[in-house]
Amino acid sequence: MADAEFHDPERVELLEALRTALDVDAIPPTAWACLWLSDLDRLRERLREAQTYPHSLILAFQGMESSAKIVQKCVCLQPDL
Repeated sequence: MADAEFHDPERVELLEALRTALDVDAIPPTAWACLWLSDLDRLRERLREAQTYPHSLILAFQGMESSAKIVQKCVCLQPDL
């Protein structure tokens, strides 16, 4: 099943731990999208970074948001009614 990884208990646990290590409001939407899609090994690395150098990781996430803005660029087209 294609969405099975999103329900992976380890992924959810790592993301919850990351949310605890960093203020959830400090993680922009583009970074959250990338985190949900990231490889579990990379997600573990991000968690270690968040627990050790939270401010550096927040700055990296903010830089990702300001340069990419992937989530903000997505536009859903609605059919004409």
